[in-house]
Amino acid sequence: KKLKNKRGLKIFGTIAIALTIALSGGLIGGVVTYKTITSNLEGKTVNLAPVNFTQSDENALSAQAVYQKVSPAVVTISAKGTEYKGFFAQDVEGIGSGFIINEDGYILTNYHVVELAISNNTKDVTVILSTGEEVAAKVVNYDQNRDIAMVKLVDGTKVPAVVELGDSDGLYVGQEVVAIGTPLGKNFAQTLTKGIVSGVNRNLTTEGGNTGDYIQTDAAINSGNSGGPLINTKGEVIGINTAKLSGQSETTIEGMGFAIPINDAKDRIESLSKPILNLGITVREVNSELAKQNNLPKEGLWVVGVTENSPAAKA
Repeated sequence: KKLKNKRGLKIFGTIAIALTIALSGGLIGGVVTYKTITSNLEGKTVNLAPVNFTQSDENALSAQAVYQKVSPAVVTISAKGTEYKGFFAQDVEGIGSGFIINEDGYILTNYHVVELAISNNTKDVTVILSTGEEVAAKVVNYDQNRDIAMVKLVDGTKVPAVVELGDSDGLYVGQEVVAIGTPLGKNFAQTLTKGIVSGVNRNLTTEGGNTGDYIQTDAAINSGNSGGPLINTKGEVIGINTAKLSGQSETTIEGMGFAIPINDAKDRIESLSKPILNLGITVREVNSELAKQNNLPKEGLWVVGVTENSPAAKA
């Protein structure tokens, strides 16, 4: 038993010595290798390749830089008109947003932003520039089904800036965007909100009955933002802010805004820049219920008024 123990100790001692020599050899080898490498690199610059964890756009601007680039071309649009409840009329005013697309003073916005002026048959609106100056303007043309309208500043107006239109076909989910507009009234003009593209090609039907594909974003879009630009990190307009999804009854919905892809509008710019034929009458639709309430013999269109010097007036 004693011999076995001694043999075990002897073997253990041999292993320990071998490990010590091996570790010492490794340590000495490491030191020699380090000395050799450092002597070869002495006085030289070593460039380490960066590790890319995420993909980013080298030309991306900060939200502040995007705002400085685009906001001078963003305007507030005020449209006044008459709203009918049955045969009772009341004067109302609607506030929305828009953006200047060229030096001639043409402005893209939503149809529903200027609908009051169109229904009032004057097509007159007031535009508040980024400088704070209020300027007269007119609705040139519109596409009601796609909720797009073109407004033009009166001749001689100094245009503070114009936007750069981008390509909405290349959008992807997660792409950073910002919105600029006038939410909830003139006091909040030139408001910037930031978010991402939450979805693309969302097919929706708005309250006005317009159906189409929209860009979904979680950038805050509120009443008055309508007609304003949705912008990418290059400072290019890639959408026209149009609507938000709001809760029904007790349901609360946050961060679901929608914009018309700018390529839809770009395809219509030429036609929208040409004045629409103005008949010169203001009409009110009379349905069966309204006809019954007012003892009218039939349904149809009630001519509310005729504009002076219009084709209808001349006829």
